Amino acid sequence: MMLGARLLMGVAEGGIMPISQSLIASEVAPRHRGLAMGVTQNFGSNLLGSFVAPVLLVAFARTFGWRHAFFLAGIPGIVTALLMWRLVREPPGVRARMMGRRGGHCVRRWLSGMS
Repeated sequence: MMLGARLLMGVAEGGIMPISQSLIASEVAPRHRGLAMGVTQNFGSNLLGSFVAPVLLVAFARTFGWRHAFFLAGIPGIVTALLMWRLVREPPGVRARMMGRRGGHCVRRWLSGMS
């Protein structure tokens, strides 16, 4: 079960950076976009996700047990998912452009409509 939960977590987390970059591209002014993407990638992903979180989770696991740390590790993802579900809205017209088109033509037409 733990392997299955970890695999599911990996699949679910795989799209985090592309989604973050897309949100930044749509919400941040072009002149600040590079800085925002750099901060997101380096501070959020590398510093917090790859350095701080493991150090804190190991200390938490030693104090309260690995099961509690396992559930604690999922809280940021759940909070982020809830915030995205509540706050992020699809741009107007995207769904209408995507309906009724098939295959690669759908993606090409959608991308050409964004420029």
